Amino acid sequence: MDVLSQELEKIQLLEIEDTEAAFQAFSKLETTLTIASDEVKREFYVQFALFMFRSTDYNKCMDLLMQAQEYGFPKENIRQFIYENFVEPNLQECRFSYEENIQRIKEKLYVCEIPTFDQLSFWFIPTMSKDFVYFYDQVRETIVCSNMDWRKIKTKFPENPNVFSDYLFAGSGDIYEIFTHCRQLPEKKGIYIYVQSSMYFFAFLQHPDIYKYLFLMEKVCHLFDSLEKVRQFFLGTESTYLPRNCISNLSSMPLIELENLIKEIHEVRIQDSNRKRDKILLTIGIPSYNRGHRAYENVMYHLQAIYDDEIEIVVCNNGSTNDSKDLYTKIGNLKDQRVSYWEFEKVDWFPSSASNVYEKSRGKFVLLTSDEDVVNLKSLDKILQYIYTIEDLALIKIAGNGRQVVPSTKLTNAGIDSLLEHSLTAYHIYGNIMNREILEKYSATQYPNGTIVETKVT
Repeated sequence: MDVLSQELEKIQLLEIEDTEAAFQAFSKLETTLTIASDEVKREFYVQFALFMFRSTDYNKCMDLLMQAQEYGFPKENIRQFIYENFVEPNLQECRFSYEENIQRIKEKLYVCEIPTFDQLSFWFIPTMSKDFVYFYDQVRETIVCSNMDWRKIKTKFPENPNVFSDYLFAGSGDIYEIFTHCRQLPEKKGIYIYVQSSMYFFAFLQHPDIYKYLFLMEKVCHLFDSLEKVRQFFLGTESTYLPRNCISNLSSMPLIELENLIKEIHEVRIQDSNRKRDKILLTIGIPSYNRGHRAYENVMYHLQAIYDDEIEIVVCNNGSTNDSKDLYTKIGNLKDQRVSYWEFEKVDWFPSSASNVYEKSRGKFVLLTSDEDVVNLKSLDKILQYIYTIEDLALIKIAGNGRQVVPSTKLTNAGIDSLLEHSLTAYHIYGNIMNREILEKYSATQYPNGTIVETKVT
């Protein structure tokens, strides 16, 4: 220790004349500490930190204080030093920033309580660093550091994302980590964020320049401080689509935990008879006659879809008379709220059967399919993405196994050109996904219908 004291005294004298030379001397002396005792290392890093503070390199000062603390420098000494030199001189500015930033994102927060500035358990330590931000954790009595450079923050986006769905993200509460994921989201996607420590998240709002990162969060984020609040949000908010792309940046939370949460919410939603379901994107419409076994198998297949508020399955039984009626009844008794079952008197021609389906559909688009044809469920995310994002979309024409004519991919003008190129090149209208609003606007489905003898919506 005496040798170290002598070396430190030399550096202090050198600092008076040449701070750069003093820094080099500190750096050289550090390389000799490999086998030194914790006491020697502690004293060295404290003196080095104080030197960097006097040199106004506050970033390096914090790093050295963190090392000094590792070697037993008293926590109370560090707390006092940070408060007197960093926190107290900037209290009013940090308070103003915090309160302003809370107002910016208040509507996006789903937390037990938004703490006041005086309730924050983290002190912001202004170091003027462009790469890192530092806080003092009053609970653990330690300095914590966060990387501000989004290019150096690792992201964990799914390799094969669902192109329609938003994202559910679990993280520590680090706002730069959140921002990095937000800025890399696909266009028009949102992100629902569970933070392990909401207090840590709130700490960042003291930073005077953090508003630069909040503008994106305001647009695409919802933030929760518990998974139970995530659950309550998606069960209690009508017509909000589930985020099926899950990301976990927490070692304590396996990805499967988030995925299971979404599956659990989905199962509850499809059984909820009080749910409005007023933003259905796609109706899978199935007219059927005397083929209850086919219709039932078809419905059960489509109910394997991972979507709930986005889709519905409309089955129109057009006066079946054979022994398959029990299976139609079985469809009508299903508890899954995505199924809508209707019975009509017998109709003698197909346009009336199709018209029944369109009349009972509530989706923005309607896919008319026979009771023996099914949708490739792996393609549903792409279909829903088209419907959700493309304005003025009239028709989606999908290929099927065994189709005789390959669908055209040519871009055409609205009107007769599109009709000739896309609508009139198949043997029937099955497999065409059509805009229901346009169909209604031009009375395109008005055919003589049978009389409804029983109506049952489930």
